[in-house]
Amino acid sequence: MSHNKQFASPDYEIVLVLDEPSEEKGILELCAETPEFHWKVLVNRVDHEWRNPSKPLNVGIRQARSETVLVVSPETTWVTDVPGLLLRGCEQQPKSYHFGSLQGNHAGRIPTAREFDLMMDASHCGSICVRKEHLEAINGYDESLVGWGGDDDNLRARLWRMGVMPHHHKEARLVHPIHRETSRVHSPDTRARLRDIVRPTEPLANVGVGWGEDFNEVIFES
Repeated sequence: MSHNKQFASPDYEIVLVLDEPSEEKGILELCAETPEFHWKVLVNRVDHEWRNPSKPLNVGIRQARSETVLVVSPETTWVTDVPGLLLRGCEQQPKSYHFGSLQGNHAGRIPTAREFDLMMDASHCGSICVRKEHLEAINGYDESLVGWGGDDDNLRARLWRMGVMPHHHKEARLVHPIHRETSRVHSPDTRARLRDIVRPTEPLANVGVGWGEDFNEVIFES
């Protein structure tokens, strides 16, 4: 996260959602060291096993005040000015969702843009930048997903069904660490439903239930 500070702007609103409190102290120290940024930090104190990130992602979306939302994992590192590129993309094409190229980072160091381009083909999963109104129109991420996988593909497919078109920015380069010792696999529930998850027939999720309301404790706001 510290590397990404160089691409941040005091104009940005940063909503950081912690799904468990183990890193709370370090995050509060980071907030204190960067008073130029507009922070809002929320934490979930209910014990639970690792779970699909849909619920905490929705908490962040609901708490955001900005008209445009960039969803990114705190573990993801920006090789180039990802927020600048994607936010400008949203401004120019507000009826699209915008995303970059993501590489798994085995080496543990941040590659240069040239090194990134020489690596194996990047995926287009992970971070997404889109108008908040489009996320609200489809009720955010699907909170019925319980295991690893499917949340990004499902959200994008439902945005597409609402007429929000994809726009890939190749120059927006991101890397994400690969945790070999805790490599995640699809849960039995996700495997059984995978086709329906990645190819939903309806744009709306979380119908008839509140979404983005799993927890709401704010531990820092500036």
